[in-house]
Amino acid sequence: MALLVRSLCLVLLLGAGCAVAPPPQPASLAAPEPDGPEDATPTFLGEDEVDVPAALRGPLDPIYPEAEMRSGRESDVVARVAVRADGAVAGVRITESESAAFAEAAEQAIRGADFAPARKGREPVGSLVTLRVRFRIER
Repeated sequence: MALLVRSLCLVLLLGAGCAVAPPPQPASLAAPEPDGPEDATPTFLGEDEVDVPAALRGPLDPIYPEAEMRSGRESDVVARVAVRADGAVAGVRITESESAAFAEAAEQAIRGADFAPARKGREPVGSLVTLRVRFRIER
């Protein structure tokens, strides 16, 4: 059968073309459907939509990329961070960086950070926050 399909494709390549549908995936590989509110995609409010923005609970201590340090480069990395209502980091998007090494180091530090969640009224809420991570060589 496969030989017949390949032969048919070769013949049709000279004409209109050939498209062969991929085999269907087993059900176990398919993405699960949300069962209820706990499985729904969380909502993250913008910084201007909350009363108290999410904030780091401690210092952010990124590991300085070795190659960048050897070359004497310093940089700032700006990231947009999604912080869940429990303070956990749900996602990081680097918006400004001078190198992939600085971006990766900043993202790793942010993902390991502890945040106080944003608040709307008295309730903790998921939110977006912008962070600037500074890489400076101590002299």
